[in-house]
This record gives sequence, C-alpha cells and structure tokens, in this order.
Amino acid sequence: MKKSFLNVTRFLLITFITSIMPVNMQQVFAAENEVIVDDTTTTGVHYFSYTEATDADGKKGWASDKKDTIQGDEYAKTQHWVWNEDFTEASKHTYSFTFEGTGVELWGVKSDAYNNFQLDDGNVEKIEIKGAENTPTKLYSKTELEYGKHTVKVTLADGGKGLQVSYAKVLGASKNNPDNKIEKIAPNKVDGTINSFKYSSPTGSKWAVLDNEAYIDLKADGTKAEEAYYEIPFYGNGIEIFANKSKNHGKVKFTIDGKEEKVVDLYNASRTESQSVYKVTGLTEGNHTLKAVMENTKNPSSSSFVNQVAYAQVSHAPYVITDIKLAENSYEMSEGATQKINYTVEPDYASVNDITFTSNDDKIATVDEKGVITAVKEGKTEITVSSKTSDVSKTIGVTVKKAVPGIGGSIVDVNTQYTQDRYDEVKGLGTTSATLTAWKNDKAISEISLYSKDSSLSNVTISASDFKDGDKVLKSENVKATFIKSVKSYNGKYLGYGDKNREVPKETETNRSESNDVLYQTTPIEIGFNKLQNVWVEINVPAGTEPGTYTGKLEVTAEGIDEPLEFTYTLKVQDAELPDATEFVDGFDIELWQYPYSSAEYYDVKPFSEEHLKIMESIMLKYKEIGGHAITTSIVEDAWNAQTYSKNEVHYPSMVKWTKNEDGSFEYDYTDFDKWVTFNKELGIGDKIVLYSIAPWHNSFTYWEGDKLVYEPFKVGDARYTEVWKGFLQDLVNHLTDKGWFEESYMGIDERGFNKTAFDIVDSVKNIHGESLKTAGAMDGFVDKHDLALRVTDLNVGDTAAAKHPVEFAKLLEEREALGLRTTLYSCTEHQPGNFSLSAPVESYWSIINAGKSETVGFLRWAYDAWVEDPLRDTTHNAFEPGDTFLIYPDEKGVKNPTSKSSVRLEIMAAGVRDVNKLLIMEKEVASLQSDIDELYDNITITPVTSQSYLSKDKVKQLSQEVDKFKEEINTLTERYIELKANGTEKVESVTIEGGDKEVIIGSTTQLNAVVKPNNILNNRVIWTSSNEKVASVNSQGVVTANKLGSTTITATSVQDESKKSAIKVTVSPVSIDKSAQVSYYSFDNDKDGKVTDKWGSRNGSNEGTIALGKSNNALKVTEAGKGAILDENSGVADSDAWSISYWVNTDTEFNKEISVISDKDKKFAASLKMAEDRSSGFRVGKNPGDVLTFEYNFSPNTWYHIAWTQSKTDGLSMYVNGKLIKNNNWTETNIVKFPMDIIGSTGFTGLIDEVKVYNKVLNPSEIACN
Repeated sequence: MKKSFLNVTRFLLITFITSIMPVNMQQVFAAENEVIVDDTTTTGVHYFSYTEATDADGKKGWASDKKDTIQGDEYAKTQHWVWNEDFTEASKHTYSFTFEGTGVELWGVKSDAYNNFQLDDGNVEKIEIKGAENTPTKLYSKTELEYGKHTVKVTLADGGKGLQVSYAKVLGASKNNPDNKIEKIAPNKVDGTINSFKYSSPTGSKWAVLDNEAYIDLKADGTKAEEAYYEIPFYGNGIEIFANKSKNHGKVKFTIDGKEEKVVDLYNASRTESQSVYKVTGLTEGNHTLKAVMENTKNPSSSSFVNQVAYAQVSHAPYVITDIKLAENSYEMSEGATQKINYTVEPDYASVNDITFTSNDDKIATVDEKGVITAVKEGKTEITVSSKTSDVSKTIGVTVKKAVPGIGGSIVDVNTQYTQDRYDEVKGLGTTSATLTAWKNDKAISEISLYSKDSSLSNVTISASDFKDGDKVLKSENVKATFIKSVKSYNGKYLGYGDKNREVPKETETNRSESNDVLYQTTPIEIGFNKLQNVWVEINVPAGTEPGTYTGKLEVTAEGIDEPLEFTYTLKVQDAELPDATEFVDGFDIELWQYPYSSAEYYDVKPFSEEHLKIMESIMLKYKEIGGHAITTSIVEDAWNAQTYSKNEVHYPSMVKWTKNEDGSFEYDYTDFDKWVTFNKELGIGDKIVLYSIAPWHNSFTYWEGDKLVYEPFKVGDARYTEVWKGFLQDLVNHLTDKGWFEESYMGIDERGFNKTAFDIVDSVKNIHGESLKTAGAMDGFVDKHDLALRVTDLNVGDTAAAKHPVEFAKLLEEREALGLRTTLYSCTEHQPGNFSLSAPVESYWSIINAGKSETVGFLRWAYDAWVEDPLRDTTHNAFEPGDTFLIYPDEKGVKNPTSKSSVRLEIMAAGVRDVNKLLIMEKEVASLQSDIDELYDNITITPVTSQSYLSKDKVKQLSQEVDKFKEEINTLTERYIELKANGTEKVESVTIEGGDKEVIIGSTTQLNAVVKPNNILNNRVIWTSSNEKVASVNSQGVVTANKLGSTTITATSVQDESKKSAIKVTVSPVSIDKSAQVSYYSFDNDKDGKVTDKWGSRNGSNEGTIALGKSNNALKVTEAGKGAILDENSGVADSDAWSISYWVNTDTEFNKEISVISDKDKKFAASLKMAEDRSSGFRVGKNPGDVLTFEYNFSPNTWYHIAWTQSKTDGLSMYVNGKLIKNNNWTETNIVKFPMDIIGSTGFTGLIDEVKVYNKVLNPSEIACN
C-alpha cells in the first residue's frame, strides 16, 4: 500500500529506507533520533509483524484500513485491527514490533480495556488502555533501553476481544546520536534559568500551577489573551509540548526563538489525556526559548479562553557538569550526628545523576548515596563528591567530636503525632507526671516522647513499677510500654480508585511524610542523633480491681546515662466496671473488614494452611480484644475489583471457588471458606459472617474453566443473572445450613450493588425452614434508596452521608429500630475527619464517638489488614490515602512466630469503643443521666465532610480540645453515676408535666417536659401517650405535633412505676393565612366546558382532561398521560420570587416512569411523584437525566396525598406530604428555578388532582397543615 503523509512540519525528515524496502514504498517518518513507523511497515529496520491465523469460520483475522474519523496526522488514521466476540478465536491473533533504538511507544485508539505487552521475551505486562473514542492514545511505552534491536509482542488480556495499532515511535533510533537524552520538565518546575517554566498573566488573572498541569482561565474575555503565555528557556536540540485538550480550552501560538510558528487548537468536546501538541527537533544544540501565547480567537465550540500545558520534554546531547559548588568545605560533627552535603553543579540545568560520595575512613564517618554523612566516632576524615562522566570532584573535611549521651522526654497528648519535625517542641515540654482515669476491666492510655540530646542513644529501655494505693497493688505486668515506629506515607495529590494497574507514586524527596503509627517493639531500641522516639503506654485495669488512686513510675535507661529518666503516673480506678469486649455486641461494637489473603501473600505462605492460621491468630485476637466479632468472607474473585494491593493478577481471591463444568453447570469448593470460619469460631468470634458479594465491583460472575479464570459480565435482572445467582445462593444456603452457620450469615452488598433485584434474589432463596439470608450493606444513598435501606438487616451508613442528611438519618434510625434492625456508621476514603496514616490520632477517636453521638450501635471500617507491599516502611497505596486499607501492621518478614503489630490509630479507636460503652451502661442503669450524656455528646461539634485533603491544623486543635473535655466529662459523669447507684432510689413519688394545659397551633410542635420526683430517682424516664393521635401525637421525647383541630389528653407515665403519671389537655387551634398571600386557587368544583377557573385571581385555563368526584367535591381528572389543565398567560412569578403551592393528588399511574403533577410550560421544572424510571419522587430542574432534586417519599397509586412545595432564595425548596416536612434542599437558593405552575397534570400523570392553591410567600408548617 502506498501512503502519503499530510501536514508534516518541515523540521521532520521523511526517510525512505530504499535499500531494504519493497516496491510498495512502506514509509517510515523520521525525526532526529526519533522514528515514527506506520502500522503498514512490515520490513526494514523497524517493522510490524502480524499473525496470519484465520478464524474458525475461515475469515482472516487481521484487517488493515484507514479511518478518517481518527484524530491526528495521516499515519494515526491508518490501522491494523482484529476483533472477535469469542475470546478463543480472538486470542489466535497477535502482533509484534521490532526496532533498533533505546525506547519505543506504540500508539492506537482504545479497543479492549487491557492488552498484554512483552518486551524481548521478558515479563508480560498487562496494561490498561485509556483514551476517548477516535483519539490516538499511547498503548505502551518503554524508555532507557540499551541501544540495539528489541521486539515487543502484543497479545490479548484474559477475556479480551480485540487488538488495534496505528503506528509506533522509536526513540534513540539514530545510530549517529544514540546518546541524545530526553528531559521531562514538570509544569511546577519554575526555579532556575534554564529548563523551567516562566508564566505571564494579565492583571487580575493568574496561572494555576499544579504538579500535573498549569493553566490560566480568562473565561469568555479574550481581549487580553496574548498576555496569557508561558516561556521555557531550554538548552538542547529539540522540545515537545504536551497538553490536555478540553471543551473550554483556547488556541495557542507556539514559537521557538521567535520562529517555527504554529497555532494549535486545544479544544476538544471532552477532556483528553495529555498529548503532544507541538514539537520541534533538529535545532542547533544550545540555548533556545519556547513561547506559548494564547490567541485572542478560539474555537466557536469552546466555552472559554484557557491556555494549558501538562509538561514539556527537552531533547539534548548529554549535559556535562563543569564544576561542583559546595555550600560548606568542612563539617564539625558529634558522634551519631548526620549532615546532608549541600551542593550545586554548573551549569545548573545539568542532570545530576552520576554524583557519587565516598569517605576516606568509614570508621570515622560514613556517607550514603544521597550525600548524608553519619559521624561514627571521634576523629578526622574527608568526604569526596565526584562526577565520573565529567571528571569533576571536590573534598569536604569532616571532624567528629566525642558525644556525651543525653536523654530527655515528656508525657505528651495522644491526640496528635509527634513526628521528628516537632523535636524542638518536645524539648520545651518537660511534663513528667500525669493523671489517668479508668474503669475496672478497662485500659488507660498515654504517650511519652523521648529525645536524644546532642548524641545518639543505644540500648534504650523502659520499665514500669507496680502501681500502688496503700496496700492495694496493680502489678507492673499490667503496664505495657511499646516503642512506636514511624513509616513513610505519600503526601501528594489524592489519586482515587479507577486504575488497578496504576503504580504507587515513586518516592521523591518531598512526596513522603512521616507517620508515627506502628506499635513496634517493647525490647530495647536505639535513638538517632537529636531524634524523637515515642512510647505508647497502656495500663490494663483487670476486672475486679479495687477502686482507688494508684501511683506508679516508668523508668527509661540507656547506655551512658547515669540517672534514669522517670515518669510518674497517677491512675484513678473508678468503681464502675466494663463488660468484656466480647459483650460489646450487645452495646456498641466495632467491625473491621479482614483480608486474610493479604497476610498469606505478605508472608508467602499457603492461604489457610496451618502456618497461615497461626500467623492470623495475633491479628484476630487483637480484633476480638477491641470488641470486633464479625468476620469478612469473599464468595467471588476480586469482589472489590482490585482495590486492595497484590502482585497477583487476582488481587483478592474468593474463599469459595467456582468451577464451570463442560455441561455449563457449576461446582463450588468451600475449603478456604470453611477453614476461615472455623478458625475464627475457635477463637471465639465469627457470630456474624459477612459474604461479599452478590454485587461485586466488576459486575461479573467469576469461575474457573480448567486453569483459566473467567470473568463473565452480567446484567442485573436478566435471565442469566437470575439463573446463576439463584443456583449459587441455593448451594451456599444449603452449605451454611449444613455447617450450622446459616443464622449467623449475611449477604454483603456495597452501595454500588444496592438495587431491588439483588435483594429480591437473596430473599427468594430459602433454606429448609423457609428462611432467606440476612443482609449487610454499606451505603450513603439512604435518602434516594430509602426502601432498600429498610430491607438491610445490618446497615452501615457513611458518617458523611448521615451528617449531610441529619433529619432523614434520624428518621431512618427510628424506623429501623422499630423493625429490630441494626444500624452503624462507617468511614472510608475521602472522609474527613479520617483514619489514615497522616491523620491526627484524635480523628480515629472522633469517628467512634461520632457514631455513638448519632445513636447507632457500632462503627465499621474497611479495612483491617489489607496491607500494601511493605507497610512497615511505606503505607502508600496506589489509589487511596496511605493507611486507608489497614489499621494493624504485620511483623517483619522472615521472623519466627510473626506477631502482628497494633497501631496508634487502632488503639485510639479501641479507647473510643470503650468510652461509648461506658456511656451506654450509665444511661441504661441510671436513666436520669440521659440528658447529661446528650449534653456531653453535643459538645463534639466537628461534623464529617467528603474531602480529598486532611483535617487542618486548626480543626485538629479544636477537635483535640473538644475530645479532651469529653473524656474529662465522662470521668465526672462516672462519679455521679457511682453516687446515684449508691444513694439513689427506685421509688417514684410523683410525675408532673410542667406548664399545665397547652394550646397548640395546627401543624406546629411543642416540647413537653415531665419532672419525676424525687431528685435522686435512678430512672426518671416516662412514656408519653396521646388519647387521640389524629388530633395531636407525641413522640418518645415528649414532642407534641398538632395534626388536626380538636382536643386530646397527653399523659406522661413513669417507666419505673406505672401508677405514677401526669396528664394535661392539649387543644389544637387553627391558623389563618392572610388574603394578601393568596394568588390562585383551583377547586374544579364548578368547572365545565373544558375550562378551569381561578377563584382567587384571574389566571384561568383550559382543561384537556375531565372533571370527576375528588377529595373535596369535584377534581381535575387526567385520563391521558400529560394532558391536564393548561393555564393561561404568564404566571408573573419571577425566578427570585418566593412561592408556595399545595394540592391533593391521587394517581392511578404505574410507578415505572416520570409522573409530574405540575410543571412549567416547557416541562423542565416539575413537581413529580416519580422523576424517572430509575428515580424516586422529587423536583425536576431540567430535562437531562441528572437534573433532579430528590425528595424521597414512598408514594403508592390510588391513594390521596396532600403535597405542598415552598420555595425562596433564602430558605430553598421544601416538600411537605400530609402536613409533614419531607426534606429541604438549598440548591435552589443559588440556582435558577422556574415557577412550576403552567400545567396541572403534566408529564406521565394520570389520575385526580384537587384543591390546588398558590401563595406568594413561604408557608410555615402550621399554615400548610391548616391547608
């Protein structure tokens, strides 16, 4: 095939390799030291090879054509491709690319999600293919190879269907200049005079400079576009600019030294990956300047004037270092001290990649590859800094002085991390005594921060004395002091889930921070020169310990320290006792998802072997110790779709192995599952077995066919989905029943899998007793999926979602409690406060206390032990915040009898669990303390939000103060609890409702207070009742709601003594709405002849429906969907006006589509009983699927409902049903909302509508109730 190349810049050389190319003139497009090779090139120095296999039907596999819709140059539009829905057939076809050079890139458009690539018969790499439709994307890249001949082989990934390639780019292809280098310049590199970005902007605008892009947005004003530019002074022979194209990007004019001008349009309908937009090569090696100026004209489809750049690449001959400049020529150091050598090179743009450091005498001082000197012992030596390739070196004199060991320390708070950067702060503290308080069967915790003074320290040990109170003794064996180890944690931009093959960010000098989190060892330790070493102190108070005030000491010694360092603790043991943590399930518990396959991979042992289970003992016993009892199991391969780390193709296997037989049936192997459950039960946990999941994140069935793992995508609800899941679930249920575990088992469903079909399938499969599996699920969307939230046996709601919808969450809790269902809160990635490596420890305590404050019965978190590759050194994950996937650490690899290591975060959580249980016990045993406990919780004011950043220092300080006060108040409240239990009475003298009889306006509420005498009564609770709930109802807290005109009797009856009670009369009075607020009223009582009449105003209308008997006399009847009453003229209501609309409605429509009762004339803004097939009730704010405001209510057909809507720019939009507020949404305060009263009986509606009333103000609840 002969091909031509258009739009090729004059700086690129088209080379025809005529000596080895056949007559058809396959072309290679060459730039200096870089060659672009078209997919049609099958001979020559660089060439493609395609397999010649044919499919079973005789058709040839590979196709070769040109697709003009592919963006880019001509060589990007040509392609070789192969596609077959049958993987067996598709996998017959492969291709390879052979080249000579130092690097290669393969380019094409996205076909399959993944391809396999193998370079020079090495390891096979499975790489995700990204990119938009018809947009060239980089399929594969490899650089810094040894110059020579290489071959890349490309095959299908498992389950794949096709391959595609358009061209290849060979790097370092020129034999004449194989050493030409490519240097990447990040957009935030602004220091230095060469090889850096220089940004310019017009007055009033500013470049946003990030680590992965820089941009300036002038909005729609292009008058100053030419002042928005960047320059890159560089030294080399070429430069390439990479940018992201997007819908709001403008046009940019590029030049080099005022020449090589080219205008590039950065517009694209959707944002692309970064791509090459401008490239010049073949320049004379030397200084040049690139300039990128925004044009004052743009693509008509672009919404803004935006100049943007992702990064630049400079090509250059190897830079040669001419000199090394030392900041200091000599250092004087003490033994154990460290010093980093500070130096620069000339020229300043030269790559510093071969600088070496050597010491003349390692016995005096050593130096590492990063130039850090460590003083070993007294003496003198020299350190040499040199560049081998440049033949440049400098020497530094080092004098080491003898150090005198010195140690100090302070008791510090447990709320924050005392990292090395707080060394000077700790030196200034000096707190050597503290008072702790605990219950019996409890733990008291503290932290000590030790520091070395102008020395390093060896053999640092810490020991505890007995704690004594007169003759009472708390033995020293109950005191445990553990040295805390620090790990590294990524501190860069949040990565996020989405690419399971994404590499963990490589460590740089700035992208890791210290996390002081691992409770590492109790044995002696060394402390470096002028370093901190923190100690976790835990005092165990056994059950039955005599109450009292105990005093004890912790003593710290080290080699060379004559006087031990002492810390004195006073421990107040209160006369109250916690139950064992195994009983927290009856109060407030903690659930942490376990990932035992992770530990098997870490220690390289066979999963669930005797060796593995022995390792797991310490992990699960710690879990049991803090109140955990539920266990996590997997029933499909990679249920979380590779959210956990693993080097294996399947990141987290299934404990139940599915095998597909030749006849299409399945067999299930429960070996791993049974071992895991049995192991936990032998440890005394596992009374709740959660099975993940019928809704895996990859939406596939997973099973083995021979030695091949198959992912079969499913569609929720279709016949195959139902058949396969029912078959498995029945087998699972039978197995659980046989093992005696059915009653303890819960089908786990994550938020993504929350749909009616999944729940229906679980419910449809029964055991021999006609019972279906219980369910457990974590969800945030309990407002939109309220009906499903009530179907989950054990529901975990995100703490951020509960905080965002407090009224709805309180209602959900009440409803679920009435149904006997458990509800807990959970925390995970992007929650602030958080539980991550770099979070303040106090945030983990807050997570627990917040769940208690929210009146849930526990706290859940993923994950407990899903370790990253080397968690004892670096907790960084490839997607989530460091530490998000584990709260416990492994032991070092290779040790005998490995024992897990707890974390500060986990111990702080455990303290929170104990404290919540204390409050529950006190409230249960002395009910009169309830108001004090509520007040205690109210003092915690921090609320959770969704965020990709950490809690600010100010917020951490505020939270620490609130938590410290909270703990103090628990201690104070405990003393009152003890006193009341000792001196209180259970005999009720009287009950009195304060204030006597009440008159309440309809629709309003009032709080009643009952006083139970005497003052020292242990149980002051009352039961509130109303003699006529229809007139006025009363809840358990004494809040009366006026529902209907009339009178009722409200009674408060003592829970302790039902004979003691008090009653008052509550009269419900009407409220009138001022006539000036009345705008329109449609009663439909006297309407006929196809007309509707406005009784309050003059906005009449036409009736496309009929009139029928309604809620009050006649009503509008809509018999044909959407054809109701159309009102005349414009409403006259402006977007900023306040309004209220109320009506009675009774629909006979099936709830499988949009059902809008009223709307504007364009049907964009509508009040709907259902907003779409997959939406619930609410208010539409446009015609796009996502243009909805959800107001969840479970409407039913053929039922009358009174609905009222109120809207204002100060109060937002509210919905009332039958006089009760359903929800308020403040989105409408700042966004346009059209008045939805042009059509009565709009999209999809059939049925009856009556008593439609419009007001020019926001009605209050009483006015709505009266309506």
